[in-house]
Amino acid sequence: MIHSNNPTQSSICFRRLVKTFLSVVRLHFIFNKMSRQRTLFTILPNEIIYDIFCFLSTNDIVRAFSNLNNRYNALIRAHVKSIDLTVGWRGTRQDLQWICETIQILKINQLHLWLVDHCQFFQLHSLELQNVLKWNNFISTMNLTSLSLQFNNKLHSDRDEITIPLDVIRFCVNSNIDTLHRNLIDLNIEVGSMVSLLGIIKHTPLLERLSVTFAGRFTNHDQRHMDLMVEDFQPLNKLNHLSLSTKPTSTTFMNGHLSFQHIQLFVNIYCPNEKILKRIILQLYHIDIEEEMWSTIERYKNTFDRFDFYGLFNMNEQIIQLVEELVRTTYFDYYNQTADQLYGEYRLVHVYSLPFRFDKIYNFTSCSELNPHTSFASVRHLYFSESYKNHLISFQSLSERMPNLISINCHVNVDHDVNIIVPKLIIDGNLFSSVRSLRFIAICTGEKCNCYSLLGRLLDHMPCLEDLKTSEGVCLLEHKPILILKRLIKSRCDLRCVHTLVKYLPRLKILSIGRLRGSPKEISKYIAPLFIRLSSFMSIFFEFVILNKFYPTTNKINIEETLTLMKRKYHSLNYIKFELIGTVVRFYRVNS
Repeated sequence: MIHSNNPTQSSICFRRLVKTFLSVVRLHFIFNKMSRQRTLFTILPNEIIYDIFCFLSTNDIVRAFSNLNNRYNALIRAHVKSIDLTVGWRGTRQDLQWICETIQILKINQLHLWLVDHCQFFQLHSLELQNVLKWNNFISTMNLTSLSLQFNNKLHSDRDEITIPLDVIRFCVNSNIDTLHRNLIDLNIEVGSMVSLLGIIKHTPLLERLSVTFAGRFTNHDQRHMDLMVEDFQPLNKLNHLSLSTKPTSTTFMNGHLSFQHIQLFVNIYCPNEKILKRIILQLYHIDIEEEMWSTIERYKNTFDRFDFYGLFNMNEQIIQLVEELVRTTYFDYYNQTADQLYGEYRLVHVYSLPFRFDKIYNFTSCSELNPHTSFASVRHLYFSESYKNHLISFQSLSERMPNLISINCHVNVDHDVNIIVPKLIIDGNLFSSVRSLRFIAICTGEKCNCYSLLGRLLDHMPCLEDLKTSEGVCLLEHKPILILKRLIKSRCDLRCVHTLVKYLPRLKILSIGRLRGSPKEISKYIAPLFIRLSSFMSIFFEFVILNKFYPTTNKINIEETLTLMKRKYHSLNYIKFELIGTVVRFYRVNS
């Protein structure tokens, strides 16, 4: 019998159980019908084949079942409509070109852009690009209706100018943009102020969904410009979904001048039709408290079909009184948090609507601070509060309160010159079976201490971890092998450590290790085994210490020498190529 305190998780488990049971019943019927005849996998009905496909990745489906016969080829193309190439491709280029002809949804990053050089996307209508700087030519021949551009902050200056094709009606970008067109019905953007947002929506009157992240340092000058712009406005009469949020930040003063009155004014003026606007989401981190804020939030909860609110505020006597009045209804809840920064402790209060529907929680410290009667099953990504003096890192009860977590971010700073106490990591016996990504940064001033052993204890409780980012002092070499880890980022790693990774990370695909010291001969000696002994290994990123940024030609010569030495010693490495991105080198595998 399946037991679960989470109704959502129980229902999912039950549906999976029923689905598996029905598949078994179908198989049993077929086996009986064949009367002891030898069963061929190729005669199974389509329903069972599709059930099997649901448990496999696109890579596995194409590699295992393509070219068996015409029926299976048709089944694959009918089932596989989306593909994520940010994780690479383990099959051949021919297989990828074949499946791309019927792909409708594609996600790809700069690292793997070379994979689709000769692919034809005849049915593609939705595209997400990650850190692809020169993307205008890439999409010029595509008939897209949905486009998403995601950039790292460091890459903004080198990218193409953002222009949106007229056929695109759904657009998402995590950066400021000035030029939009009237055909858009779904827009997800970052802006620096409410004034910038008003300037944008003047050109997009047909919007049905609008998601905005305010990611700037706000000033009091915004109020004067706001008063001028609201005099000439066009309401968004078709808008049915609105999401407004401020960008989470570790500092408590980042969004101090964003006025809630501006948010209220925007909703009242630009979204006047409450019968059409069905859902509003507000996520506000570190903004100023205003007198009418709570009454407005409560009114929104009673007015709209679905209103979700999350607010993180600096605690004081005024806000405690207001929050206690707000949570007297059954629509809201809150919890208090004591956190610490570099120069002292501070107290925060988290206020949220019920039921809790957000997939991220920031500034987290411990489950003991959460309301035991509130479900946090919707949370998928957890960000611990950055710790400087409070050395208690609690994962206790976390797998029970947030059973669907897939990523955890934890940052600990330890200054042994000020405090010799070693951080305490509290973990219960439960496993984080759904966690796939962990970022654990432990900055320690001591050269030899057991601060870095915290990571090893944590890894023992994450059996399905695939993506790990660690700090420069964390060493995995004394830990048991991590059989499933596919991506590792270390800010510093010596050559000996690179060599040992072959033994401890047998399924590693991507390695990023910051600076790497050594001559081309030494580096080639330790990098080559990664491609030879790890069958899934695709690429390694690092920075040559000997590189000279003032002489890029010299940089390229050193890289070419390293690659030549690798190929000279190992003739099977002819498929390895390199790329120089600024001062960072990437060696990568090119499949045939």
